[in-house]
Amino acid sequence: MKVDLHIDRLVLDGIDPGANRGELVSAAVAAALEQAIADRGLGSVPVGGFAVESMRAPAIETTSEPAALGTAIAQSLHTGLTR
Repeated sequence: MKVDLHIDRLVLDGIDPGANRGELVSAAVAAALEQAIADRGLGSVPVGGFAVESMRAPAIETTSEPAALGTAIAQSLHTGLTR
């Protein structure tokens, strides 16, 4: 299965990744979400794919470490996508 993922905007209510850390968090989200999809898939995906205009994903435990924060966000997004 080919997955083409594009996140236009990611809003993190109440989370400040810190100065100049947004790109690190973004890269960590992309890598962890790609791995989660490869490991666990997306459930039943319609032929031709799908788009999600907006989604409220489950809350996460926050951390100041960009890689860990990105992984937590990705796991939450994956859960939201596979509900």
